[in-house]
Amino acid sequence: MANEMGITGGEKVKVSSIRGEYIAKAMVTKRIKPMMIDGKKVYQIGIPSTRAIAESPKTKARTRERW
Repeated sequence: MANEMGITGGEKVKVSSIRGEYIAKAMVTKRIKPMMIDGKKVYQIGIPSTRAIAESPKTKARTRERW
């Protein structure tokens, strides 16, 4: 996918979905291969995720929220 889109490792790219978008640094690898679904080449990308710790203003209880 990176070759087809002209993306090189370390380059800044905009990653977007229906949920939002952000700027990320590309790490190009051959480990994630395209798939064929209903005769169409489909790509997937790997994005590290994190969990934020939020504090409830009413109870002061700390909870984990997923982004």
